[in-house]
Amino acid sequence: MSFDAFSERWRSRIEQRLEEVLEAGEEPLVRSLEEAMRYSVLGGGKRFRPLLCLACCEAVGGAPTDALDPACGIELIHCFSLVHDDLPCMDDDDYRRGKPSCHKQFGEAVALLAGDALLVRGFECVAGAEIEAGRRVRALKALCRAIGVEGMVGGQMGDIAMEGVEADFETVRWIHERKTGALIAASCEIGALVGGGSEEQVAAAREYGSQVGLAFQIRDDLLDLSGTVSGMGKRPGGDLKKEKATYPGVVGVATAERLMGEAVDRAVSLAEGMGESVGVLREFALLAVERTE
Repeated sequence: MSFDAFSERWRSRIEQRLEEVLEAGEEPLVRSLEEAMRYSVLGGGKRFRPLLCLACCEAVGGAPTDALDPACGIELIHCFSLVHDDLPCMDDDDYRRGKPSCHKQFGEAVALLAGDALLVRGFECVAGAEIEAGRRVRALKALCRAIGVEGMVGGQMGDIAMEGVEADFETVRWIHERKTGALIAASCEIGALVGGGSEEQVAAAREYGSQVGLAFQIRDDLLDLSGTVSGMGKRPGGDLKKEKATYPGVVGVATAERLMGEAVDRAVSLAEGMGESVGVLREFALLAVERTE
C-alpha cells in the first residue's frame, strides 16, 4: 500500500478519535481551556506521528486499530510541545499551522494550561490502550523517555542554551535527536510494541524513527531558509533571526542535504527488515525529504 492510500484510509479515523478525546465537558470554568486544546489540535496538522505509529503496528503484523488510541495520544503530546514552543518565553512564534498560535488566540496563561492538559490527555490515551499490560508499560516508558530530559524537554533546553552560541555538529545533533527525533522514534517504537513485534522489530522501528527524525529535522532547517508562510504555516527565517543551532548553519546546505539523504537511505533499509507490509514506511521516509511544508 502507498503512503497516500494509507493516509487516506487512516487519517479520518485519527481525526475522528481526536475529536472524541477532546470533546468538551459541561463545566463553564474550563470552557476556554477546552477550546484552546481543541484549537491547537484540530485546526490542521499533517498527523505524521500517529500515521507512523499505525504504520509500524501494521508492519510487524498488528492491527492498526489497536494502536489508534496510543497514536492519538502521541499527537496530543506533539501538540502540547508546539503550544509551549510558541510561547514568548520560548520561540515566540505568532503563527502555527497557518493561523494565530494558541497564546495569540487565547492568551499566555490559557496556552500554558492547554499545553499541560494536552500532555496529560495524551498519556491517558496511551495508558488506556487495550493491549497486553507489559507492552503498555513499555510504551509508557518509551513516551516518558521521549518527552523528558532525555527527549523533547532536554532538546528544547539545549536549543535555548545554544542561541547565539557557535555550535559544532555533535551539539546540533544532540539537540535535534531529542527535540525532534525522540518523539518520532517513540511513535514508531510504540506502534511496533502494540503490534506485537519481536525485540528485533521494535528496535528496528525505533531506529527507523530516529533516522526519519533526522531527515525531517534537516528538511525543517532547510525550509526555514527558503520556505514561505503559506507553505510552512509560520514565518520562515526564525532560526536565523534567533541564531539557533541548525544543520545548514553548521555544515552548510550541500552537506546538510547529503546527510538528509543518507538518513533516508538508512531508514528505508531498516523498514525493509521489519516485516512484509513496509511500503508505507519506505514511502514515508522518502516523503520526509520531498515535503515543502
